[in-house]
Amino acid sequence: MKKTSFTLILFSLLAFTAKAQVPQAFSYQAVVRDATGQILANQNVGLKIDLIQFDTVYTETHTATTNAFGLVNLEVGRGTAQLGRFDTIDWSLEAIYIQVSLDATGGSNYETMGFSELLSVPYALYTAQSAEESGLPADAQTGDLLYYDGTAWQRLPAGAPGDILTMGADGLPAWRPIPSLLDTLLRVILPNGDAIYVSPEPHGPFPTGTPQWGGFGITIPNLPYLATEDAARMDFDGETNTAAIVAHLGNNDGILYAAKLCADLIAYGFNDWYLPAGGELNAMYQQLGPINNGGGGQMMTGIYWSSSHSSFLYAWAQEFDNGNQYPSFKDELSGCRCVRK
Repeated sequence: MKKTSFTLILFSLLAFTAKAQVPQAFSYQAVVRDATGQILANQNVGLKIDLIQFDTVYTETHTATTNAFGLVNLEVGRGTAQLGRFDTIDWSLEAIYIQVSLDATGGSNYETMGFSELLSVPYALYTAQSAEESGLPADAQTGDLLYYDGTAWQRLPAGAPGDILTMGADGLPAWRPIPSLLDTLLRVILPNGDAIYVSPEPHGPFPTGTPQWGGFGITIPNLPYLATEDAARMDFDGETNTAAIVAHLGNNDGILYAAKLCADLIAYGFNDWYLPAGGELNAMYQQLGPINNGGGGQMMTGIYWSSSHSSFLYAWAQEFDNGNQYPSFKDELSGCRCVRK
């Protein structure tokens, strides 16, 4: 019989990105030569692969055809299994050796051609196996995060562009969309069903520079006198009131006043603020005032100007401790809570 030789070229493992994608095989290339060193080109050959630890843990066979250079390509793990299962090999135990046997005629009369230890590359299979045994998620994708929920490791899929990572009340991380600037404002529903949005914070250089209502002793054209509290509480036209006050008072000789403070305000991404009218201010008290009076508790204390006019000396203000609404001298200093529609 003409003896052949089997020359090992390389071992390599197919690339992978996650455990679920690790192929249960590794590539093997070899050149088949005869006893004189001549390559056996374009020839059918039979191959038997044994993987050995303490004993043989896996055996498979292949039939292949060498190319013009005597090269044969195999995928160990995808041949015809004769013993064991490739996907159950415990790569964490002792070193694994590969033994290659050949029948140069393409049959199954194998002759052992080589025996060598598997080195580091195929052990990516062990890495994947270890990840699975550790409880790490097997389906990770680009941008995912890993967290421990107290029992096991969990995968948090990547959030959408612009999302922010927050910690929930349950102590677990979660993605949340960036809140709309409008969502940061306090929403109040007026009796006619319209909504106004209230700044979460008072505005102005508080506490030493709280604004006047402005125009003490001056009548504001196009702004009616509202002589009674009931009349003030029926005024829901703060936007028009604010425009009329600012149009008449201008810079008010440099004295800070509430309507202009709101008209000039740029906050929370908006520039269309105005000073609420008496009815809007009272709706704010009812829905945002002290909890014991049925409010939401966002505005518990303070005296705030409305844009409603009482007389050439007075304008309407409201106290949020108790809900009282009353005429106050226009040159008094009170709080200012701007709103927008």
